[in-house]
Amino acid sequence: MQDRRTLIALAALVLAASTGAALASETCTQEPKSKWLSQEAIAAKLKDQGFEVARTETKRSCYEVKAKDARGRRLELHVDPVTARIVKQEAKERS
Repeated sequence: MQDRRTLIALAALVLAASTGAALASETCTQEPKSKWLSQEAIAAKLKDQGFEVARTETKRSCYEVKAKDARGRRLELHVDPVTARIVKQEAKERS
């Protein structure tokens, strides 16, 4: 009976650790904020790539950007604040 409890506890620990790793994968950068580009600089770089930026805000280690692409689709972008690389792109439905 004790072995079974230990096994269940170990399984729960492994599950919790793997969930944490999945959340950590959305990390854009580990650089200090002193190395981050400004929100205006990020918006300018995205504009050069054809995006129309509506709003930029800081979310954890990323900039979250609301924008439209060249075809007018509304997007939510997660952008690395040091390199301006788009880490995640998600289309948003019109409401």
